[in-house]
Amino acid sequence: MTDKEKISQRNTRKNSPRKVGGFKRLPHDILKADTLIGDEVYNRGINEEDTDWRTNKIEILGGVAVIYTTPRSGGNYQFRMWLPDERKYFWKSLRTSNTELAIKKAEELYIATKTETSKGYKYYAITFSSLVEHYKDHQRKRVNRGVITKGRYTTITSQLKHFLDFVGANTKVTQVTGVAFKDYYAFRQNKHPEVKDTTLKNERSTFTNLYQYGRDNGYLNLDSHPKFEELRFTAPSKRNAFLDEDYRSLYTYLNRWEKDGEDERDVYFRKLIRDFIFIKANTGIRFGELKVIRWEDVRVFKTSSEDGRKLSKERWTATARIDATTAKTRRERLAIGECGRFFERIKEYSPYTRAKDFVFADFKGGSQIEKTNFYRYWDKIINESGLRDCGRTYTYYSLRHYYATKRLQEGRIDIYALSKVMGTSVKNIEDHYGQIVITEMRDYITRR
Repeated sequence: MTDKEKISQRNTRKNSPRKVGGFKRLPHDILKADTLIGDEVYNRGINEEDTDWRTNKIEILGGVAVIYTTPRSGGNYQFRMWLPDERKYFWKSLRTSNTELAIKKAEELYIATKTETSKGYKYYAITFSSLVEHYKDHQRKRVNRGVITKGRYTTITSQLKHFLDFVGANTKVTQVTGVAFKDYYAFRQNKHPEVKDTTLKNERSTFTNLYQYGRDNGYLNLDSHPKFEELRFTAPSKRNAFLDEDYRSLYTYLNRWEKDGEDERDVYFRKLIRDFIFIKANTGIRFGELKVIRWEDVRVFKTSSEDGRKLSKERWTATARIDATTAKTRRERLAIGECGRFFERIKEYSPYTRAKDFVFADFKGGSQIEKTNFYRYWDKIINESGLRDCGRTYTYYSLRHYYATKRLQEGRIDIYALSKVMGTSVKNIEDHYGQIVITEMRDYITRR
């Protein structure tokens, strides 16, 4: 056999139909994939130059789509159009051999498909398993950037296992409607009757963020939203003070939290809420008292002491006058704490620093920040920092609780003085921190 004959034979084999799964398959360059889902064929990369297998070809609406028959279509017309956003052809059987009816159905199908794609609808969907892997990779990058903690990532991973158990790992993302998630709580409770409402709420938050990621990155249709039943939550009866390790985690997380702000307004609020938390933890001022404080009420003092060799670390203390009209006890008092650097930092990024301005002023206009914004950001912080899963319930009040606990444990302030600074009674401190008080008294009495 001559070289010319060998080349001819190879070309013949290349362009002849191949048998795949019991069916004759067209050449790879003509038909790259023929994965059938109902009447639709996905990812049909058809070469326009190879027309020998298509007959009765008719262009639709000036060539934006085409209909044709094939040797295997039984005379029925097939519809095909290019989806530029997905870079793939969309194909569908029209189930008719009547030319006029096929043209009419093709025109209607093109308009309907174009309308859906213009709204962000995706015809070539990935599986939920793939979506979850993409999302986990996104969250790992956030861990590396210091945006979320490893503990938070572990929690997300655990929650997504329940998600895949519910929707099915190999299910296409277009096959589960948002309404289906109304059954999620019942699904979880049937498998784990002891699951708490707070756990379900946290899982809902993660799944909502997953869907947002999917929409933003083109994996989900723009109208895809998980829809859950409402849950009624009761306020926790126990007020927990921050454990030292948890407060350190909170402090570390907040110092890099602003980097993940979505826009100028979000960054501003993140910085302000961060410093609000730090000031509260270092003064014990009540939530309602601190959020309405004005610059004319604040005094900052920078101090340092000598140990004979060098200056010790600088201390930035601050006093804050709590007006009688805003104090819970309706008595004016002076709060004090090592938090001066936080007040000074606010002056660097806030445009509202005049005497009558609120320290914690809204982004535009300088009015008081709505209470709902404080709590919305707090939920984000607790959820994203991983503290939601630490086994303790933390609120803004926990910061005041933490301040009182630390002052008593340090033993550098008596109960009477602490009650005056915090604007509460000695009895209230004894009732809430009795064990700490007894321990400190024992240590003092038995001291040698």
